[in-house]
Amino acid sequence: MKEVATTAPDHHQGRGGARTPTGRHVMTTTLRTTTTATTLDHVTVWRHLAMPGRRSIDIRERTSADGTVTYRFTGSRAAGALTITPTYADDLEAIPTRIRLRLGIHGPATDYRSETREELPTINTVTLHGEIPALDPGEYLTRTRPGLHFERIGRREVSDRTNDYFCQILTAIIGSYVARPQTEYERRTTAIRHAAARLHNLNHRHIQPARNALNQMRAQLAALDDAATHLRHLADEAA
Repeated sequence: MKEVATTAPDHHQGRGGARTPTGRHVMTTTLRTTTTATTLDHVTVWRHLAMPGRRSIDIRERTSADGTVTYRFTGSRAAGALTITPTYADDLEAIPTRIRLRLGIHGPATDYRSETREELPTINTVTLHGEIPALDPGEYLTRTRPGLHFERIGRREVSDRTNDYFCQILTAIIGSYVARPQTEYERRTTAIRHAAARLHNLNHRHIQPARNALNQMRAQLAALDDAATHLRHLADEAA
């Protein structure tokens, strides 16, 4: 799956429209929570999402202890699942602001290119697969045109009608994910859990190479200063 241009926005909190903090207008999607079930390692919530111009979809949202959220959805000619986990814009970001979105049910090490994953989305009888490795959900929800293109099993093209329908479902689910009160907490706990490993990576991949380069530049500058001083003395003698 590759991201192209922009995508149609649906958000949460009812039909109609809303404005972002920057004043941009976005469409909204009704969100209603119906039931919650909790165990020691996950929380499951059933939600009903209304989408403008289409029949509503029902989703089952399961949140694992590690912050991974799995959505199973059913709707008119649409059924399947997708997995969302917090991720980082780059190595310099301390708390994740992006999401990794994978079609189907995934564990931490599942390869998104595999076509054997469970519960891949089937839209208009077409089975889709792929992932978006680092999507900015806030930016995504302000887009005005579809901007994601999904692949189908068998490497054949997905029709615009099917792709646009799934984009609308995806937008409704992302809007529901962003609206969850625990999302910010999960981002922070993800950052805490990853902090030691990411600090090691930052030192190894960025800070130490930058220090080495800076030391080399300082040595070069010192050599240039010495040469300039010598030449200055020679120029003074000639004068």
